[in-house]
Amino acid sequence: MWPEPPIQMIVPFPAGGGVDVIARPFAEMFGALLQQPIVVMPRDGAAGTIGMGVVAAAKPDGYTLAFTPNGPVTVQPHVIPTLAYKMDSLQPLCQIFAVQYVLAVRGQPVQVARRIATAQRRNPASCRTASAASPPRRTWRSANSRTFPISPPLEAPEYSHKIRA
Repeated sequence: MWPEPPIQMIVPFPAGGGVDVIARPFAEMFGALLQQPIVVMPRDGAAGTIGMGVVAAAKPDGYTLAFTPNGPVTVQPHVIPTLAYKMDSLQPLCQIFAVQYVLAVRGQPVQVARRIATAQRRNPASCRTASAASPPRRTWRSANSRTFPISPPLEAPEYSHKIRA
């Protein structure tokens, strides 16, 4: 009967890092829900690909899970073609958390924000947005119906890329 032995949850980033500190309380709560211990195992290195390789090579019995941001699954297989795994080697189960990024500066943030806003007003094409591993929202929206057959299609809320000073 599943689950019998403890479940291994591979975290492909260092112990004590941002992913690990979210993974451990999740494992505790998820283990309580399953009434089964979940052992968190950091297997860091190579931008998350070492741990994800361990998960992809594991026996497909449900006893080895990955707790990872999407980069090692969605970006690294395209960046490193010689990886031991491909995107289709793994089956995503659910989204656990969302990561928010901030713009930070040392010094006078108001002056820096004004410079960015001035540059953006003078030449809107000079200020672009980027994302870490996830597609920008406009790309997500246009690709959503092709990539994820969900009905009705998911709509990401619009947000302004403009900085107001």
